This record gives sequence, C-alpha cells and structure tokens, in this order.
Amino acid sequence: MQGNFAASEAEFETALRLNPGDAEILALYSGWASTFGHPERGAEMADHAIRLDPNYQVWEAWNFSTAYFAAGRFEDALRILERLSKDNYNYYSWVFRAASYAALGRAAEAKAATSDALQHFPDLTIEGITGTADNSDADRIRLIEPMRAAGFRPCAKPETLAKNPQLVRLPECLSK
Repeated sequence: MQGNFAASEAEFETALRLNPGDAEILALYSGWASTFGHPERGAEMADHAIRLDPNYQVWEAWNFSTAYFAAGRFEDALRILERLSKDNYNYYSWVFRAASYAALGRAAEAKAATSDALQHFPDLTIEGITGTADNSDADRIRLIEPMRAAGFRPCAKPETLAKNPQLVRLPECLSK
C-alpha cells in the first residue's frame, strides 16, 4: 500500500510457494499482480482461486475485478462485480465497473455507472484513484483513459490534495 512493490512481491512469492493451493493467497495476489507487472498472471490466479472456492468472499471479489480489469478482461471484471450487491462495493469497485463499461465501448452504461459512483463518492476523480502510492505507473496508464471515457473528472479537489500531497498529478491538473 506504500509503494514498496519489490518487497511485497517477494513476500507474495514466498506465500505462493509455501501454499500454492490456498485460495485466499491466490485472491490476494491476483489483486496486486498488475502492480508487480504481471496482469495476466493476476487474472490466471483469480481464475484458479475461483475454481478452488466458487463461493469466495466479498473482499476476494474486489481483488478479482482488479485482476481482470488490469488484464483487459473487462467482461470478467463486470461479471464479478455484478455478482456483488452494490452495498458490498468498495471505492475501487465503482471505478472498475464504470471503466470496464467504457473500455468495452458501452458509453451509456459507463456514464450511468460513473453517476452511481459519484453518488457514493462525490469527490472521486481520476487523480484521486490513479495517483496513490499503491498504483504502479502501468496501473495508472491502464486506468486513466477508461476513467476519462467513463466521464470521471480528472483533477483532485484542493482539499483532497491537501490531505494527500503525494498524489501523482495528471499533466492537465498541474496548472490548476
């Protein structure tokens, strides 16, 4: 969560080596694999975890949708999210839902999903999601354009920047 990806990946690799059939470890890894530079491996881990435990928990679904989105498997990300009650969505679930629709070219559904997301998190912006330390540069790049296409505002509000001065800024927001 603090951006120490090499050490985190090493810890996950140890856990996977010691417990290769543990659905929870696979689920956790699947959500971080793209950050480590392995989005396809993350989606494969999500597939494996779901086969091992088709009655997975809500937090695992959050990781699976992240893994599928990162691997470009947008229909799979939506399938996972649509299985969840909207009451069980986290901050990122709303974003991945809207961005997945946008990436699939389903503009009306993307706009509606963005509206839903903003009802729950009115200050949600592209910078606020992509600019945090728990995103790699590749994760940022992968998410920015679908979020734009879905209709999210690009720039974080001044109060968000004051709370999170470490946010990675979008070029168009630097002058604001």
